[in-house]
Amino acid sequence: QWAQPQQISVGESRTTITIEDEDRRICVNSLVQKNSQVNEKLKEWLILLIDNQNYSEVEGEDLVDAIIDWIDENDEGDAETDYYEELDEPYRCANRPLLSVYELRFVKDVTDRVFFGMAEPPQFPIASSEWEEDQLLELEEEREEGMLSSEYTATNLYLKDVEERDEDYQYTDPEDYEYIVDEEAEGQFFGLVNFLTAYPNSGAGHVNMNTAHPEVLRAIFDNDMSVVDGIMQARIEQPFENIAAVKEVVDSFDPALYNNAQSLISVKSEYFKVRSVGQYRESKVLVTAVYK
Repeated sequence: QWAQPQQISVGESRTTITIEDEDRRICVNSLVQKNSQVNEKLKEWLILLIDNQNYSEVEGEDLVDAIIDWIDENDEGDAETDYYEELDEPYRCANRPLLSVYELRFVKDVTDRVFFGMAEPPQFPIASSEWEEDQLLELEEEREEGMLSSEYTATNLYLKDVEERDEDYQYTDPEDYEYIVDEEAEGQFFGLVNFLTAYPNSGAGHVNMNTAHPEVLRAIFDNDMSVVDGIMQARIEQPFENIAAVKEVVDSFDPALYNNAQSLISVKSEYFKVRSVGQYRESKVLVTAVYK
């Protein structure tokens, strides 16, 4: 319930409040550890996440290296202060953790298209009591009858075909279980703002397996869609109460994938972004805050 927008209206004024789980995203600041040491496991995740989006502007490894240069303390790299000072509007490399994920827009090769994308990520269910068992069974029956692609189970609800990235499958109304294909979506892709966070600013960030987006899960589990689907199905039926429950699901497909991810995943969230939009007639004011 907390993830649903809340609206308060008084006369002609209206305030809309939304809460976003930051731990459903990958923490970019965890990429660089003390003494500028790189977390190689997280680097692999980010490269895969970026390459999965098929950005034409940049390769995943090049972009992740530029992000590392922005965060680490040294000036040893291709995207350091020397590079940024040669731009038409020069500035210095930060050489510190990101204060906000929007700071990535200053990093080499992070264009607005890469950061914001050309399409919103499809909606998908997180662990919630709202998802009635009979509704899930009904959708599963549709899949078995050939009404949905056999490649996806009822609880995946994520019709973004890995092999057909030129089509944008979007899940619409959770009450209707209706799938649509956007015929005008050719060439669209998702922006990094949807999958990355700057929190925590220091220390290791952990991705919540109960709320992580499928694109994030794909990157964590080496593009193994059977594992992604297994996690989504399990967390809808019953939210993960401990990390052992996640291990049980992943191990049923490939134990090596869990061993590779275990130090950077969790089943709870600590950081939440609260957005408040106040509107009076034609005027709007946005206030955003992150709470732990």
